Amino acid sequence: MEMNKIDDLKTIDFHVHIGLKEHWYEWIHDYQKKAHSEYYERYEEMIDPEMFAAYLKSHQIERAVILPEISPLTTGIVSNEYVMDFCQGNDIFLPFCTVNPSLVSQPAPEIRKYIKMGAKGVKLYPSYNHFYPNESCLYPLYEIAQEHRLP
Repeated sequence: MEMNKIDDLKTIDFHVHIGLKEHWYEWIHDYQKKAHSEYYERYEEMIDPEMFAAYLKSHQIERAVILPEISPLTTGIVSNEYVMDFCQGNDIFLPFCTVNPSLVSQPAPEIRKYIKMGAKGVKLYPSYNHFYPNESCLYPLYEIAQEHRLP
């Protein structure tokens, strides 16, 4: 590919976790301090939506998929509501929603609620939440995502 064509490509960060420090378990912080110390030092400013959007734009990232995580057994809880609020009013962000089938008996209505709030996709965490992605309780959720053409 020619260099000028590469420069024309749009960059989308498709896997962005956000959250206040209290949303995450201590081992997550320990890992982040070691693996991403420069970013972790700026944690407080990065949880401000406007500052984070400016940071992404400064790195030529045009869009970012923002992920909730409801994994109380493994990493912590960043709620769907928190993600939806964080993304509100900022076009660079694409909010996704999640459901933990261990905590919600009817995942489909839960997902439908967040789609109505503007969720652009669904992120599941089978390994963190100890379920199989082919469990029948998830079939209605998949149907809703397919109906709305959501990843």
